[in-house]
Amino acid sequence: MIEGTVAVQFAAIPAAAEGCDVIVAGGAMSMAAHSVAERLGIAYVYVSYCPVTLPSPHHAPVPVWGQAPADATAGNRALWAEDARRWNGTVGAAINAHRAAARALGRRVIVLRGWAGLSPADDGPDCLPVDEVDQQALFPRVAAVVHHGGAGTTTAAALAGAPQVVVPQLYDQHYWARRAGDLGIGIADPPAAPTAESLAEALGRVLHPDVAARAASVAGEVRTDGAEVAAQRLIDGA
Repeated sequence: MIEGTVAVQFAAIPAAAEGCDVIVAGGAMSMAAHSVAERLGIAYVYVSYCPVTLPSPHHAPVPVWGQAPADATAGNRALWAEDARRWNGTVGAAINAHRAAARALGRRVIVLRGWAGLSPADDGPDCLPVDEVDQQALFPRVAAVVHHGGAGTTTAAALAGAPQVVVPQLYDQHYWARRAGDLGIGIADPPAAPTAESLAEALGRVLHPDVAARAASVAGEVRTDGAEVAAQRLIDGA
């Protein structure tokens, strides 16, 4: 995967960046953008999807949802994309556990198949598999969101005021799982592979009215203008 990603990025980004003034890129898989910017002699800006990846010894204020660590500088900000429609991760091996947990609590479940093509073992009327969905439209209508903890999905759920059960796998997902817990808007499933029992217990906890109220309160504190502010800073600094 890494070898293919490097090859594709170095093939595509130089052509896309011709005539541009700056390249903005982020995430663990951004491998070619900085080198291409240097080669073209244009500016480069890194966008962090998780504040703890920012490499600096100073503190800076950031929105409530993504608090910076004590060593983040004013020049490093965590920015969130407003359009978080795609779920870029999955907990494929546990999909039937999710369905069983929801059924144990008398709830219906919507399953995002994702790139892994997830599908429950049966086609009961209380389980709806979908290929792609607008999370910003869906999440305000659900009782809770069970997800992997990527920056886009956690932010979409937080903005929707939906309680969260986070099943982190890697990279920034463990940070976002802890952040949901710290804010009182969700919990993380135990590190071991999730089971119907562990997920039912987690869902039962986040479905408590107090968690829903807290999630709704935090939703009103999350800034949604990060991309606009960042773009204006780039323009002002050009």
